[in-house]
Amino acid sequence: MLAASFSDPAIGFSGLIAVLFSLLLATALGLNPLYTNNGTFTFNSLLTGLALGAFFKLTGNFFTLVLISSMLSLLITVGLSEINGRFKLPFLSLPFILTVWIVLLNTRSFSHGLLELRSAVDPGKFYCEGFEWINAAMQNCFGSKTLQLYLRTMAAVFFQSNLLAGLLITLGLLIHSRIAFILSLAGFFCGLQFFNFTHHDLNEPGFQLVASSYILSALALGGFFLIASPRSLLLVIFSTPVIGLMAGSLDKVLFMFALPLYSLPFSIAVIIILSFVNHLNFKKIFYLVQYQLYSPEKNLYAFKTFMARFKKETDTITHLPFFGEWTVSQGHEGTMTHKNEWRYAWDFVVQDDYKKTFKLPGKTVADFYCYGLPVLAPADGQVVTIEDGIDDNEIGNVNLAQNWGNTIVIRHSDYLFSKLSHLKKGSFKVKEGDTIKKGELLALCGNSGRSPEPHIHFQLQASSKVGAPTINYPISYYGRKIHDGYRFNFFDVPGEGEIVVKPVPEPLLKKAFNFIPGAKYKFSVTEGDHTREENWEVFTDALNNSSIVCKETDATAYFKFDDTLFYFTGFSGNAGSLLYYFYLGAYKVLLSPFKNLKISDPLSIEVTHKGLIKIVQDFFAPFYIFLKPCYRSTMSEFLSDAGMQFKILSTASSNISGKNAEFAISISDNKILEITINEKNRCITAKNIS
Repeated sequence: MLAASFSDPAIGFSGLIAVLFSLLLATALGLNPLYTNNGTFTFNSLLTGLALGAFFKLTGNFFTLVLISSMLSLLITVGLSEINGRFKLPFLSLPFILTVWIVLLNTRSFSHGLLELRSAVDPGKFYCEGFEWINAAMQNCFGSKTLQLYLRTMAAVFFQSNLLAGLLITLGLLIHSRIAFILSLAGFFCGLQFFNFTHHDLNEPGFQLVASSYILSALALGGFFLIASPRSLLLVIFSTPVIGLMAGSLDKVLFMFALPLYSLPFSIAVIIILSFVNHLNFKKIFYLVQYQLYSPEKNLYAFKTFMARFKKETDTITHLPFFGEWTVSQGHEGTMTHKNEWRYAWDFVVQDDYKKTFKLPGKTVADFYCYGLPVLAPADGQVVTIEDGIDDNEIGNVNLAQNWGNTIVIRHSDYLFSKLSHLKKGSFKVKEGDTIKKGELLALCGNSGRSPEPHIHFQLQASSKVGAPTINYPISYYGRKIHDGYRFNFFDVPGEGEIVVKPVPEPLLKKAFNFIPGAKYKFSVTEGDHTREENWEVFTDALNNSSIVCKETDATAYFKFDDTLFYFTGFSGNAGSLLYYFYLGAYKVLLSPFKNLKISDPLSIEVTHKGLIKIVQDFFAPFYIFLKPCYRSTMSEFLSDAGMQFKILSTASSNISGKNAEFAISISDNKILEITINEKNRCITAKNIS
């Protein structure tokens, strides 16, 4: 982009001065460094400098004007960021447009000779004398008039008018983002069709600037502010006539004041369309980018990974209300009583190896395995209702008059309550009004109410009323028994017939993965004959986002931790660092050891794949994602000379290339002792020397 801007040295030099001055000014004024560093506060100053460089010759007075204009652009930018930010809308290039208009209206009253206008030039010529042959050669190379028009339109974004600038910008866009390149083509050809339909002359001066609004709008709506998808591409197509009509009418109004149109149609159209999408909340049609990663691919892959991992995540962490293995005797949409507005509920029983719920003879409640077992609080909350005093039924009998039997209702949030029923008479260990913690003993399993045999009825509901309608709310963490061990379920709904178990955190694992803010870790990393040190430090920002940072490798891994689970949510930086491999190897760790526990979770394509296969996927990403990287792990525990030790064996693999990396993480003495990585022909061993 820098090279493209200097294909006309005067324009490039003017833009460079403008952006450097605005950066210095923003820093001196103490503006938010985040927005200064990422260009949010200064890119309009750059555009202002480029535009003025296209209007005026570089004289001493001109440079003074550039500095003043940069300051004005910065002030307008900060002001519009505050105003538009209240409505969660971008300000785009409006500060640049307003600044240039103000400057041009004022320069007409300046003294003669104070500023010198540049003479009109042939859009096909280079301003740098002696290099016109490059443009001539490119015209011969790109014989297609449409292709030349596309390149000139791309060049117009930086106020250039030659093919080389357009080619440099196009190549830069293609290298940065394949999706953005596709969107630029879509925006250009849609705009071209609209111009043909309205009989505009494609050779008229200024067409490229108007056409650039189509490209910019396509980039903004197709994959920057909205997640790239076939629907966002359709939005680009259908927004073309809106931008075209807006450009035509605005151009006529501005012509009366001799002011350029620039990217005004793009800015107005995008703000209006985003406001429409935002306020009508078209979540099932379009998805707004919530955390901007400044790349359509990164935004898309992060969104897809998030939806696959956390789409059912809830604010309140809920657990199963018991210890040990229980079987879902009746689940959602059950065959007996879980119907209609009470369909989202579970009944739990304990079974033996023969699928029996009782020991012989099975004629009394005491013969049933679950009778009298502890019933636990599924989450933190406050007891709002307890109904007690109902006798247990004899086996086979039910109490229809007192349907729910002995029951407790707990408030977890304004619209989330849990209800546990059919409990044992007189077994409550809490009372109404008590504040309770998850896992706290509430009562014992009984057989009261409409219950032919002992079991726990568990449901989640939106009100405190006993017998209120149920809501479809997942269990946050639980283990599901499979033929050779357990599989971890994350924000899921236990199904009928499944054997489930509540995770009980292991103190050693909790301490090892409890990365406290401010904590520092040092690892000795050995690969072959080479050994180096890598230092990590843990941070937490104002939004309570936790991360591990390695300054030597400029790597950051974002994570979450609670009493039951440790998992990573994102990574940025050096993919050769130990922290990167730890991110892959400990992507999700249940802090509760089950025999042969299996955990799987989708990985982000942006993090795991590079090279040609990633480039090919980028082109198809809005329509179909064929790369499906996955994390899988198992955990084992054993006694060693140092005491109890755990080992996590995990893989990060792709469905295309198979296993990419294998990891072994050893935990003992309340810390991570060693990390071993095997990746293709590489073997890395890292030891904790903190």
